[in-house]
Amino acid sequence: MRLESYNEQVKPNTGPSGGLQGSGSIEAYGGQIASGLQAFQKGVNDLYNVQLKKIDTEMKLQQMNAETDYNNRIADLMYNDKTGLAYTTLQDAANSAERFRQEEAKIREDISSKLQFKRSQQGFLQHADQSWLQNNTKMESHEREQGDKYRDVSVANFITSSAKVAQLGYTKMDIVKSQLDNVYKKIDEMYGYEGEEAVRARKDKVTEELLQGVLHVAGTEKNNQAIDGIIDVAKDAGMMPEKYKKFEEAAKEFKVNAVLEDEVHLRDVLAKNNNDAKKAALYMLEKENPLRTGNMSLDSFLNAVQGQESGGNPTAVNNKSGAYGLFQIMPENWPEWSKQAGVGDKPITDQDAYMKVVRHVLGGYFNKYGAEGALVAWFAGEQNAIRWVNGEPDAIDGNGNHYSWDKEDNGGGTSIRNYVKSTLSRITNSHTMTDGEKADFLAKAEQRFTQIQAKIKREHEEAVRKKVKELRLMAHEMEKNGNSPGEIANALESQTNDSPDVKVALISTIEGYSNEQKRRDAAALSAGPANEAMIMEAIDRGESSEYVMNLMKNSGLSFSNTFYNKVYSSLEDRSKGTGRFSAAVGQYKSVVQDRLGYSKKDMNALWIGASEEGAAYRTQYYSEHRDYPSDSEMVSFLVEAVRKKEYTYVRNWAPDVHVNISRTQVRAYNGDDHELVKGDDGGYYVNILKDGEIIRSIDVDTWKREHDDGGESNSYEGDE
Repeated sequence: MRLESYNEQVKPNTGPSGGLQGSGSIEAYGGQIASGLQAFQKGVNDLYNVQLKKIDTEMKLQQMNAETDYNNRIADLMYNDKTGLAYTTLQDAANSAERFRQEEAKIREDISSKLQFKRSQQGFLQHADQSWLQNNTKMESHEREQGDKYRDVSVANFITSSAKVAQLGYTKMDIVKSQLDNVYKKIDEMYGYEGEEAVRARKDKVTEELLQGVLHVAGTEKNNQAIDGIIDVAKDAGMMPEKYKKFEEAAKEFKVNAVLEDEVHLRDVLAKNNNDAKKAALYMLEKENPLRTGNMSLDSFLNAVQGQESGGNPTAVNNKSGAYGLFQIMPENWPEWSKQAGVGDKPITDQDAYMKVVRHVLGGYFNKYGAEGALVAWFAGEQNAIRWVNGEPDAIDGNGNHYSWDKEDNGGGTSIRNYVKSTLSRITNSHTMTDGEKADFLAKAEQRFTQIQAKIKREHEEAVRKKVKELRLMAHEMEKNGNSPGEIANALESQTNDSPDVKVALISTIEGYSNEQKRRDAAALSAGPANEAMIMEAIDRGESSEYVMNLMKNSGLSFSNTFYNKVYSSLEDRSKGTGRFSAAVGQYKSVVQDRLGYSKKDMNALWIGASEEGAAYRTQYYSEHRDYPSDSEMVSFLVEAVRKKEYTYVRNWAPDVHVNISRTQVRAYNGDDHELVKGDDGGYYVNILKDGEIIRSIDVDTWKREHDDGGESNSYEGDE
């Protein structure tokens, strides 16, 4: 093979060692010497270019691998789910850009040191520089962003914490002020670099937000004194005029709402004003409107009082009364008041002790009764402060004598009302309501009272409905238990005496039961005169003495003296709770009834005679044993007495008609009552009733025949 045709796929003439042969004629390599050398040089150049190409390929591959490794490691450094620097937040992001630069330099050095070719290193480093520029910018931006967030979150958390402390101490303005000052310092520290104007704007915003929160707490707690203090803090903080105006309006709204949300008190005011919403609203405007004296702190109040009392002279003495000092304290009050204020035996001339007493006594009045009530207490005694705030029409002196609020020369050369008015006028931030404010307050107050009126009406109507329902159920139960219509009517009457509206709702029901009782009584009397059994039943079911006497009078019968004595004795026992009406015997009635299983209606009929025997047994037992029988002995006796008691009632329904009818016999026909009436054919019939309706009618002769009744039977029918 000739050298000029050499290529990388075909070996040139080589010796055993692999090198080119050095012997032979040069013509073998192209003929003539010159052309042969040129061909040889060309072959060497071709061989060099092939080798150079291989090296270039290796360098590119090495650089590409290095860049890939670099990109992966940088991506892991920045974006790893757990440790990625680009995912750090808030405080953790601090110095994240510097950490990136340090770690990137280590990665760059590690990869670069492993590259064999200088050109690969240069290419890799160029790539790394470009990547570093982009990623470093990202990390610096991330660090700044998270730093701003951390600063904002840190300050926001501090503000929240301070606001909570201020809200907890909402009644103490020094606490509110200190928390506000702490927030201002934090803003200066964290945002001072922004410039004075930006810091001022941040402070204004925080002032509004923090004080709004404290105001809301004070308003919710209905503490108007605290609201006044908060308004003063807002004013001292230099809140922007337009914001301060809105803040003040919100505070006024809270104060008005505080007065109008106390429903218990408003109900009292409404009742005091004859349930008239307009009058009640006017009363509130005059006596309890929180805007009447504006925003008043204790200090401004005390300044006004000392100006009124002494003109600001701490050693002023009243030649007439002996009152001393700024607030003209009466010497006779000093020993007790100084003891209450905890200043010991210090004299009234000690100014520190004097002011402690003033703050304790007059300040206590201010907190308890408000500005006006405190002034009345200071001028005319605490008993009149109570009367003033309660809206009483006049004052009272130490002897309980009444006198007008406008009576002059009441120990101080002026009236109570003028003293209050004159003192309040000294308060520099006192507020005279505009006509618009008065109209708004009256409208809100009247609306509130109207709402309460409607609520009271609904509550009353619901109470009436509930009571009516309860009484209807009671009447139903009494019917089931066998009570007479008269007893039910009397029970309903007594239960509705204290509630006219309930009585109106039940009047037809009460009249219905009363009329039914009258109908039954009239039916009995029309059928024939009342006998002894009917009279004793009337006593037992609680009919009046007059009713019983008329029943006997209209019966047309001549009763024995023994029976008259029995009637009088029963009526007396019933009124006194003695004899068979004694609780000592009556307490066993329900036990005996349960033991025998009788209905209440049957038991009432049988109990008349059995309870008399029980009372006699108890008296006799005591005379013999000097002690009363035990409960079990009384129950056993009364059970037997009821069983032996004549269970058949003989009624003289007509002069010549006598028939024995027992309740057991009535129940045998599934009835719950009976009556004996004269039929159209002139005969008499026994009507079996169920719920007031006739379910069966049997003529007297058939009744007597079926029940083997000769008209004089007193046998016990049983009541199983």
